[in-house]
Amino acid sequence: MSALRAPKSQPQPTAPSVEVPGLSYYAPEPANRPAPPASPLTALEQMYGYWSAEG
Repeated sequence: MSALRAPKSQPQPTAPSVEVPGLSYYAPEPANRPAPPASPLTALEQMYGYWSAEG
């Protein structure tokens, strides 16, 4: 069963740095990226309007 156990030399999984090859997908999005179009109502506000209209 020792083969199923992770080796003790490996540290706990943390956010890898961008310099690590193959893990560049973990890099955060650039700050100047245009924001997605915002919906007029959030899902919580839509649910509140739905349930308050019934009562």
